[in-house]
Amino acid sequence: MASGNRLADAYLVALGAVGVVYLGFHFGHLRWAEAGPLALFVLLGIGVEALVIQVPGGPRLTVAFPLALASYILWGEPAALVIASAGSLVGNGIIRRRPWRVTLFNSGQRALSVGAGAALCRLLVGRVDPRVAAGFPEALCFMPGYFVVNQLLVNAYFILRDPGQHHVERWREVVRWDLLSYAFGVPVGFLFVLLYRHYGVPGIIGVYLCLLAVAYNLRLQLYLHGANRELTVLHEVAQQMTSSLDLDRVFGIVVEAVELMVGCDSCVLFLRDSLRQELYPAASRLPQGDELGGDFRIPEGQGIIGKAAADGEPKLVEDLLRKPDAGDELPASWQPRSLMAAPLRVEGQTVGVIAVGHREPGRFNRDSLRLLNILTHQAAVAIQNAMLYRRTQHLAITDPLTNLYNYRYLYMRLAEELRKARMAEQPVALIYLDLDDFKQYNDAYGHQVGDGILQQYASVLRSVIRDTDVAVRYAGDEFVVILPNTDRSEAERVAHRIATAVANHRFDGEANGRPVRLSVSAGVAVYPHDGHDERALVAAADHAMYEGKRKRAEGGQGERKDQ
Repeated sequence: MASGNRLADAYLVALGAVGVVYLGFHFGHLRWAEAGPLALFVLLGIGVEALVIQVPGGPRLTVAFPLALASYILWGEPAALVIASAGSLVGNGIIRRRPWRVTLFNSGQRALSVGAGAALCRLLVGRVDPRVAAGFPEALCFMPGYFVVNQLLVNAYFILRDPGQHHVERWREVVRWDLLSYAFGVPVGFLFVLLYRHYGVPGIIGVYLCLLAVAYNLRLQLYLHGANRELTVLHEVAQQMTSSLDLDRVFGIVVEAVELMVGCDSCVLFLRDSLRQELYPAASRLPQGDELGGDFRIPEGQGIIGKAAADGEPKLVEDLLRKPDAGDELPASWQPRSLMAAPLRVEGQTVGVIAVGHREPGRFNRDSLRLLNILTHQAAVAIQNAMLYRRTQHLAITDPLTNLYNYRYLYMRLAEELRKARMAEQPVALIYLDLDDFKQYNDAYGHQVGDGILQQYASVLRSVIRDTDVAVRYAGDEFVVILPNTDRSEAERVAHRIATAVANHRFDGEANGRPVRLSVSAGVAVYPHDGHDERALVAAADHAMYEGKRKRAEGGQGERKDQ
């Protein structure tokens, strides 16, 4: 990518230099008797170059072509070269303050485009004598040559700048708008010629003022259209976000809105881990359809994303290749060229960051950053509400002591697993666990110590069961484990692993200053053999656990009698 960028920069300079040489070659053929009108046309060209029409989500347009066309018909190719190049050079480089490479390139490609238009005109019409040229035939020949070469030279730069990228969609959009502007420019240029020949400079000024008025009105209309579209989208997004408390849905709405408003091809929504002072991805859409892994983290203050979280201010980088340290926090799977990041802030606190990127450099500007900032203000409140709602839901189904699921969640989750099992005709196993003699231990050393033992026991349980299994604190020292798609033999092996792990664990407690040793009784029930609904399955596992406890107790008594 970096080599492609260097090649693109070299192309800008080389083509600009070729255009300047071509201009210099024809400069000596200017007819200085027309110096006054030529100087006027140069000033008019600078004015229209400065009045750029930005198409929302599309190219930047100017109405400079009619002046180049009129000057070619009136005074020939040398005059058209000077007017097109000088207008672009001053309008882009001095007034709009674009980078010198871009300014040189635009000036050079305008000169070469004029040369191509003049060559096609000579080929189809013959050498043009400005004193007798009719105008309209020359205009119809000049425009295709100018247009084609202009498109080829500009798009060659984009291909060199981003090798391997898909440029067809962008090229179609540019061609569509350029064709409209050139189709408008041909009759306007011809009108310049007619009025200058009949009325001189006053005729030109009149048409020019009308041209500026049309260009300004078009720019205003496009701006109003874009602003109206922004307001409509923002209103719809606000309604959608505030109407949902589902965090995943809110994430999806936010990401879709960002893609629509700022024209990005990648978007990642990060949430802030306040304890670790890190950002982690909560939702992402990347160009290849990949997603950032949940273990990916960005420390606060690192790169523009981390700095946006730390400073609480939106950030913009137009080209990461020119500021490599700004994107050093990004993973290899996500390497945009343009990048923006805006913090999600609620009541003065940063809860996350929205980062958007594009594979092309220079795709975002201050206006894009403004839109992103507006969206983040709306999204922050909706995300905060959804997070609070999810936290409340989590607390409602979570045991506060062990942080395992509780009695309410057991029956909800088991009903869902049984529904899936019926459809797939697969078994579901349940393990009912009870700590042996835990009541006596609790009575002897107190409930606070007992609570500590239960917390340790929950940790042992989590470390033994599989990722697909669900551990639940049913009541007191009774726990249940749901094992989806598991038969009896496998469930019994899991139950044995749990019992072995508990027996081997040294629990911290107050038992004569020594670690506590505990044992657990387990009962297994399997759908559909032991029950067809959740309550029947829990009752069957509970019965199996007590049967096992009873048989073990009877076995222990028999051993003592034999002794």
